[in-house]
Amino acid sequence: MYNYKKICRIFLCFFLFFVQLAGSNLKSFAKDVKFNESEYSHSLQDKKNENFTKKSENSVENDKNNIKFPIYDLLSSSGKSIFNLPDESKLESIKDQLQDEYKYLKNSNISSDKIANLADAIIMTIFLEEDMTEGENSALVRKKLSDTIYNLESNELSKYNLDVYQEISKKSEDFSTIGKKTASCLPENVVNLTNSSTLKNPAIRYDDEILVSISDFFDKSDRTIEYMDNNAAIIIKFGDNFLEIEAGNNIGYFNDKKILLTTPILNIEGIAYVPILVANSIGFKTISHDKTVIIY
Repeated sequence: MYNYKKICRIFLCFFLFFVQLAGSNLKSFAKDVKFNESEYSHSLQDKKNENFTKKSENSVENDKNNIKFPIYDLLSSSGKSIFNLPDESKLESIKDQLQDEYKYLKNSNISSDKIANLADAIIMTIFLEEDMTEGENSALVRKKLSDTIYNLESNELSKYNLDVYQEISKKSEDFSTIGKKTASCLPENVVNLTNSSTLKNPAIRYDDEILVSISDFFDKSDRTIEYMDNNAAIIIKFGDNFLEIEAGNNIGYFNDKKILLTTPILNIEGIAYVPILVANSIGFKTISHDKTVIIY
């Protein structure tokens, strides 16, 4: 009996010892966990502070760009990232050009849903023409410009009825077989942001230039067309302006000022076609990219 009690006491002592030891280890573990949680919390806060600092810096940079270059405010997020690629000194060298484009866009009647893509295309085109970027950055600008032009083409394409699209595409294809200088042109290759209507006649290419019918070039709500001398001479009045052109001739008159056209005026099946780049001589602007021309 005595031995049994003695054994129980010894066993109890060992049990209490191990319990105390385990408790001590648990306290130490809890302290380590609490320390790690605190360390993680500080690390997380540091990252938040760092991100906030970066956002603040970007915000300051954006505010600076908005003040110095108002066109920045018209750009999409993709356009803004491209705008930040050149050095500020390079941006300063084209400040007047960017300001002119901004004023032009603000005074235009172009719908707001197209302004961002157009503003992107304008600044990217200027960056490439003025060598504002180098190497990988230049390649990025070219890629983004192609994406932007594609967006504008897609928007133009979405406005067409399928039957009309196929009909004028087929007529343009037929024109391409006439001679060595002729080629077809897809309707979406003509993005006329000054005219809300789609093409009613086929766009064509002659001597590597895009031509469209006069009635398609000018918005019907803002122009009148007069034909003279058996349709050889044409006078187009739009707004407070007038353009006088003649079939077979590459010389025209805009508000009595002589202008040189990139190709002669063509008369195809009784329809007069003008080179689309005449827009640059009569108060509009253009962007040419690959096979597409944007008028704005």
